[in-house]
Amino acid sequence: GFAADQQAYDRALADFYAALDSLEEQLADGRPYLLGKTATEVDWLLFPTLVRLDAAYAGALKINARRLADYPNLDRHTKRLYAWPGVAETVKLNHVKRHYYDDLGITNPGIVPPGPATPFDPPLERAA
Repeated sequence: GFAADQQAYDRALADFYAALDSLEEQLADGRPYLLGKTATEVDWLLFPTLVRLDAAYAGALKINARRLADYPNLDRHTKRLYAWPGVAETVKLNHVKRHYYDDLGITNPGIVPPGPATPFDPPLERAA
């Protein structure tokens, strides 16, 4: 989102998704939180990024090749943290979107995001 050219954007995007892939794999063993059975600072530091991914990062920062739902373990992890008492009341997605779309003043220096992947591949057979 803050890259000045396509090459820097592509590298940063690959690094971002590699990190999410690693975290997704870490949760694949069924543990509820990144370090085990108890939520720790690591979980809470990741939470804002995951909450903002679809709402703001996908559009404003052009991080749109994958959605949180494409990471079922991270999606569950995020929903589990969101369900903690008092947390939902602190998540103000309208404020998040306003900040990323208005306040940051991000310009598009000709960077083209890769996705999201079209849901039409492979195409369905046409009805007669």
